[in-house]
Amino acid sequence: MPYIFDIRTDTDIDTKPSKIAPVDTIAMTVGDLHASFTKFLYALVLDGIIDISSQNYSMLAELYYTPIESVTEALLEEFIQLIDSITLLNEKALVRAIGDETGDRGMNDLYILLLLDKLRCLQIEKTGISTQWC
Repeated sequence: MPYIFDIRTDTDIDTKPSKIAPVDTIAMTVGDLHASFTKFLYALVLDGIIDISSQNYSMLAELYYTPIESVTEALLEEFIQLIDSITLLNEKALVRAIGDETGDRGMNDLYILLLLDKLRCLQIEKTGISTQWC
């Protein structure tokens, strides 16, 4: 039986989801991301594809909203270390993104590109309809 999670506009994507899909999920599809790092991270955790501690999740969300002119090399290094703490829960899952992974309303494309690179490093099978991934 498929599990369907709807990320509604009132969903707090800055907090790690508490309800997680079973690890045997075979595919996840995420709609228009608007280049939102936090929306993509939330969907990946919610669907049981990846895991990250609640503390690291919250820290990533906080750093994500730092205005780009205030991002220092140290903040970027911290962001990368937090991304590196992500672990793979489901090595068999396919991740599909339907559009706008980059170049849309997100705070900074670098953040979502770092998350996509982490998925590549974890060897998660992925496909995109409108954007070539790593």
